[in-house]
Amino acid sequence: MGDKVIVFNITGEIPNDIVAVRTEIPDDLKAVIDAHLETDEGEAMFDEIYDWTSVRRTTDSEFDIVRDAAKALGITEPPG
Repeated sequence: MGDKVIVFNITGEIPNDIVAVRTEIPDDLKAVIDAHLETDEGEAMFDEIYDWTSVRRTTDSEFDIVRDAAKALGITEPPG
């Protein structure tokens, strides 16, 4: 491992671990996933699996900070 840390950009807090569901997933399965997000049992499940301490809904606009940081770094295409 390297001995240096190179700072590319400093931002405010950014969203991290997320649950994303593709549009191709059947609506009934989306409903099951959605229902688990809104219960204590669902939050406990995510905590057990991923060690998450909080699960909450978000909006696409909360990821603008990530888009803005990418733009500031000149990143215009997704990796890969």
